Amino acid sequence: MLKDKISSLNLSRDQEIKNKINKLVKPTRDSKFFLIIKIIFWWIALICSLPLILFPIVGWFGTIVMILALIAYYPSSKEVEKKFQNSMSSYNTKITNIKSQAREKYNDLILLEIENDKQEALAAKAGLTLDEYNKRESEKKIAKSLRLEKKISKENLLKKQAAKEEYASWLNGSNEEKLLAKAASIVVQYQSASTSLIQRKLKLGYNKASSIMKILEDVGIVGPFNYPESRKVIFSDLIDLLE
Repeated sequence: MLKDKISSLNLSRDQEIKNKINKLVKPTRDSKFFLIIKIIFWWIALICSLPLILFPIVGWFGTIVMILALIAYYPSSKEVEKKFQNSMSSYNTKITNIKSQAREKYNDLILLEIENDKQEALAAKAGLTLDEYNKRESEKKIAKSLRLEKKISKENLLKKQAAKEEYASWLNGSNEEKLLAKAASIVVQYQSASTSLIQRKLKLGYNKASSIMKILEDVGIVGPFNYPESRKVIFSDLIDLLE
């Protein structure tokens, strides 16, 4: 069944390529007969100009102009061949693009058929219809996603609790730790994890304020740096931090 579908898609692909190529105009060289006709035409034109020779000045001048015009207008064999090669190169490029696009399109369709066939086989093995199988798989994915969210939520709660305990210890710690507590309070109060905010409020240098921000990130009071967005403040307010 799958083999037949893939064969059918391959035939459709080949037919599509053939139809698109047939719409292209293939460049051709001028036939030898056509070249001979052109040469004869130019010689006739040249011979017809010979009577002008009867007029001394105008005749010779007209003849020379005619010859130069014929030489300049009639392209050389190298120019004709170069033009033909350029046309063929463009033609071959178009064919390559047509084939590439068709293969890409039908490869996607074939992969889709293979995936559908795989799902049908799994559904039959489970004694379900394809719709029932897809519904069950969708429910499994949703349940897995919910479990992952629950796990992440639990981990975040544990991190927040650890950050609260660290903050509480800073409040009663050394002067350096009390400085960290002040910085944490400012960031949470203003809901802005900004190094320049800590600089202004605590009158610190940039390097000191930057190192404090790094500690607040490590503890879990602010999130990581995420350019171009600003850091996220984990706690919504001071009460959330003190609870």
